[in-house]
Amino acid sequence: MPPEQIEGAKNKLAELQESYAKISEEEKVFQTKLGVKSAALEKEIKNLQMDREELEKDNKEDTKILKDENATPEEKEAAQGRIENVMKR
Repeated sequence: MPPEQIEGAKNKLAELQESYAKISEEEKVFQTKLGVKSAALEKEIKNLQMDREELEKDNKEDTKILKDENATPEEKEAAQGRIENVMKR
């Protein structure tokens, strides 16, 4: 192989290695951003699940109040209002 071809091959190899390094760095940045977004979504899902559980618990309590013969009309009205507010969401 002539010296100029060897030099050209070395230059091409250096360019490829530089491109690979750049792509690897971009991939690391991408994976980091993706991880941050994934963590944020997981946190949001967890918060929504907690809200749902709390609403279900509150709804059970309000339903119990509505069925309770000893509950005052005011308690029943308040419970009904909370249930209706949840249904509007």
